[in-house]
Amino acid sequence: MGFFDDLGKKANQLSKDVATKAKNLSEITRLNREINLSKRSIDEEYKKIGAKVFEAFKSGEKDERFAEFCETITSSFDFIKESEAKILELKDITICPECGAELDKETQFCGKCGAKIERPEKPEPEEEPVDGTKCKECGEIIPSGSDFCPSCGAKKDA
Repeated sequence: MGFFDDLGKKANQLSKDVATKAKNLSEITRLNREINLSKRSIDEEYKKIGAKVFEAFKSGEKDERFAEFCETITSSFDFIKESEAKILELKDITICPECGAELDKETQFCGKCGAKIERPEKPEPEEEPVDGTKCKECGEIIPSGSDFCPSCGAKKDA
């Protein structure tokens, strides 16, 4: 019987060890999760501090300790704004000033909110000075120094 008693004691001890290890592993997992939540909370608070420092910088409270960082952020914001405007231009899209919807450049009214889209008036192109004379036959410009029109071959008036 001693063999089975020994085997029972070992099995009992093994199950206690497994239960202890499982409990410890569970506790370690819980603590790691809480540590990660605390780290995220710290990161969020750092961001809030940075945002307050940057807002103060923008409103004129320039703390020289942070000026270089704030100027870098300002440059990045400017770059983003310029790049987004270029993307919109390349996509032939404009943004509704009322609701922010993306619209075709030729749209007169926003399809989302109905706002009228004001377009800046395009200046009339100034006529460039002509270096040559107008062909009496086809209307194209005959460059100075040429006696014949390069488009239709008509002789230039003297």
